[in-house]
Formats: sequence, structure tokens, C-alpha cells
Amino acid sequence: MENFGPIISNYYDEYKMVFSARDDFLLTALGNRLDVWSTAPWGLLKSFTSHLYDIMQIQISKDGKLIASSGFPAILTLWDLDSGLNVSEKLLERGISALAFSPDAEFLAIALEGAVRNNTILKPSICVYRVKFRRLEMVWRADSALSHSRTSLVFSSNRELLVATGYTIRIWDIMSQQLLGIVGRHENPIIRLVVSYDNMALASMDSHRLKFWGLRSEGMLETNTEELNHRKIRWLGLSGDGKTLTADFSMIIKMALC
Repeated sequence: MENFGPIISNYYDEYKMVFSARDDFLLTALGNRLDVWSTAPWGLLKSFTSHLYDIMQIQISKDGKLIASSGFPAILTLWDLDSGLNVSEKLLERGISALAFSPDAEFLAIALEGAVRNNTILKPSICVYRVKFRRLEMVWRADSALSHSRTSLVFSSNRELLVATGYTIRIWDIMSQQLLGIVGRHENPIIRLVVSYDNMALASMDSHRLKFWGLRSEGMLETNTEELNHRKIRWLGLSGDGKTLTADFSMIIKMALC
């Protein structure tokens, strides 16, 4: 693992690398190529060419069997990880800024970027697909649901909630398709979000601050703020027991509310 940091920092950005749920492999995207790396021992397992143009976003299902990717300009693709085969593909009307699988891989949520069409400003939107027989079926869509194109999406561990970010944190109920609330506040766009396994805490990060929130029945309460002091953090993740928040490879922070 000694060479892992330089490889990532030199060639990959924050949208194009993601660990499997068990941390046993890492998926990276470079240009239109997907690479699968073993983490113990460290090494390249397989590579396959995916999109015609550059891959913009990637995500792995929790069971490690499916990959979702977005390619330039607006292609959403579902892949079988073992075979590397494209099992479903959709051409969308706008670019994709975020992807998220539900924990059981039954749903895939995407955030569509804002755009201008026929002199009309279209705000960023959210689409939720059901992954059925490895095909993508639209379940619901929330147009103009987000305030900012740069967003993060994450499902709660029980799959009941979908959380999205802009400058604020927005929470939807998956089954009712209702927006439950807009809470929290950052001075800059939120670029990363993590929900604790018990759904009682959130960590949200912008370019300057990492904030911790406690989920309560009456809303969200900010419990702590970590100043980044110009440190560039590219991703956030939870340890297997859900008690440790890891940022990049060097910064480890205990989540007080887990």
C-alpha cells in the first residue's frame, strides 16, 4: 500500500474512485477505462473499457456485484462487475453529477445537473430507478429538487431515506416520495456526505469545513465543526463498525454520535 497514495493523488479525482463495502477492492476510472484493484495484497485485478468518452462518476453496489457509471455527456450505465458487461444503459437529457445505490442495491439514485433549455433555466433534479433483473426502471423523479449542481447523494442504511446536498441537506422519504425537510447549512457547497449506520448522525463536508449533525425527531442539530485549514479531502467513508469516519488516507475522525 506504500504506492497507493501517489497513484491516487496523481491520476484520479474525488469522483472517480470508490471502495467496495468490505474494503476488499477499489474501483477507479481513468478516461473511459475502469480498473478494479485488490487492497490486500495491493494489485490490479482487472481492467475494462466502458464508455465511449470519459467516465464522470462511478459507484459500487454494497454486495459488490454491480457498478453504476456516468459518462460524458449524459450516459448512465449499469455494469456486471464479474464479467465487465454492460447490462443496462440510458441516454439522459442532462449530465449526471452524483450516483448512489441503496444498501440492498434495489434502487439507484442520480442527480441531474442544471441546464438551460429554450431560454428556461432548469434546476438540478433527482431521479430514482429501481434495479430490477439488472435493468433500470424509473420509479420517481423530483424536478428542480436541488439548489446546486455539485451535490452528493446517499441512502440511509435502512433504505427509507435519500439524502441530497447543495448548500443544505435535503431528506426524502423513498416510499412516499415526499421531501421531509431541508436542514443544515454550509457557507460553501457540500461536496461529501456520510450517514451513520444507525441513521442518527451525519457528517457533511464543504471545501473548508467538516460538520457533524445529530438527527432528531424535531430536525438536525449541529454538534461539531472541524476546520480543514486548506487541507484537501477528496472523500469520506465509514469503517465497518460505523464508529470511525475516514477522510482520505491520512485523516481519521471519531464520530461522536455513532
